[in-house]
Amino acid sequence: MPTRAVVFDLYDTLIRVDPDARTAHQAALAARLGADPGAFSRAWAATSLASNRGELTTVERVHEVQALLGVADAGTAGTASTGTSAVAGTVAAEEHAFLARETRVAPGATDLLDALRAAGFRTGILSNCSASVEATLAASGLRDHVDAVLLSCDLGLVKPERGIFEAALAALQVAADELVYIADGQSGELEAADALGARTIRVTWSVADGTQPDASATLTGMTDVGEALGVGVAAGRR
Repeated sequence: MPTRAVVFDLYDTLIRVDPDARTAHQAALAARLGADPGAFSRAWAATSLASNRGELTTVERVHEVQALLGVADAGTAGTASTGTSAVAGTVAAEEHAFLARETRVAPGATDLLDALRAAGFRTGILSNCSASVEATLAASGLRDHVDAVLLSCDLGLVKPERGIFEAALAALQVAADELVYIADGQSGELEAADALGARTIRVTWSVADGTQPDASATLTGMTDVGEALGVGVAAGRR
């Protein structure tokens, strides 16, 4: 079947947040809570799945982290926030501000998205993400360049679950063999899309160490992706 839709992963595909900046930011959040940075990072990671499933807002996630760390003002961990502590609200706000400040759009990404739509392709974003993704999307402006944005925290589904890919197919009204899915390859997403019958492309502009899974094609940037799909994208443009 001819390709009718192109769906992109978000983090480390269309956008990137510098990992060194992230490490420094998490150390600052840990200091805000009076916690060890390593312990904070582990607790933050432990709450990732629930956050990505939309079970925790950012403030609730901070409460959960506080509870795991055993620090003060733990509030109502894991439940709707009826007693948000001042420090949890501050940490949540700083997380959103960090994402708004540090989000970087891949060179050529918006040009590629616009070129795909102009060529008649339906386009979408499919992301594993927490509620804080709204700060990322606002900073990137990417919502204006795609036909559908599907977020795990809204759907209650996470990649590589089949249902989240089926939601993308339904939103774009295409069959799996009419879809190209483009991602850096975290969390088994490329294998899941391939098993569904989609064509897959792995991009390496953000993660280039060669350790990610195979895909139908492995490309280094958005200009290469455009060429593979038959649309032109100027090198180096946003």
